[in-house]
Amino acid sequence: MIRTNNTWLRVIFVITVCTLLFGCAKTLFYKNIDWFVIDYIDEYVSLDREQEAILEDRISRLAAWHKSEELPRYIAHLKELESWNKDTLSIDKLKTNREALKEHYSRVVNKAAPDLFSLSLLLTEEQQQEFLKNVKEKYDEKDEKYADKTEQEIRDIIYESALDALENWIGSPTNKQKQIAKELAQNVELNTTDWRTYRASIYTELELLFQSQQDSSTYQRMFMNLLFQPESYYGVEMSMKIERNIDKADDFTLAIAQSMTGKQWKYFHNEIREWRELAEELMQ
Repeated sequence: MIRTNNTWLRVIFVITVCTLLFGCAKTLFYKNIDWFVIDYIDEYVSLDREQEAILEDRISRLAAWHKSEELPRYIAHLKELESWNKDTLSIDKLKTNREALKEHYSRVVNKAAPDLFSLSLLLTEEQQQEFLKNVKEKYDEKDEKYADKTEQEIRDIIYESALDALENWIGSPTNKQKQIAKELAQNVELNTTDWRTYRASIYTELELLFQSQQDSSTYQRMFMNLLFQPESYYGVEMSMKIERNIDKADDFTLAIAQSMTGKQWKYFHNEIREWRELAEELMQ
């Protein structure tokens, strides 16, 4: 399974992909991003009124920048996706698309990093402990999700997730496409243990981060490393597994694209067009 688990990054990711998440409430979400982010943060730490006011101001400025600078990039990217077809799609194009997504994400993180850093310094010791407690609870939930699952049960979950993704983007998959999804699920390298170790490493690093707050240079270095380089906590073996799984996912995507019917391509293009039109609406 290929995923990212970093609490600090998820807060920013809420803003980065706000046009791609919330069903019929997408526009409402984007225009009231401060409410949603504060509600999300409240799951981890309770802010006082002064902290909430500061956060609302920072989010408002970030959202204004995002609207003027990032949405045009998203629209251009979505237009590129609208041009995809089985004759032109390739592994190189999939890799280019993935790099573009990373760049979207990195720009937002870079823009938000100074504000996140300064806001983190406002947390009291009690708030820090509350944050750590809630992070641990959520990490424990993730660990327990697969703890009693057999290898085949996990592969079945991956298969069902692949089918859900296909249904979301191309409509009802054919029997051939279901078989391609089954082959992916059976061939990916399972890394649930690696993710458990990774989460434990991140939690330990968060504990050390708060303990080092009196040393400003160490605190800043650790904070920025957690924010910008969460992959540095993967370890060599986990990193290699993830890269190999990404390659398998690219092969899967290309195989699906080559097997798609005209009706499925129309479905995919319509889905992308709806997201592009939404982004254009949000710019107004």
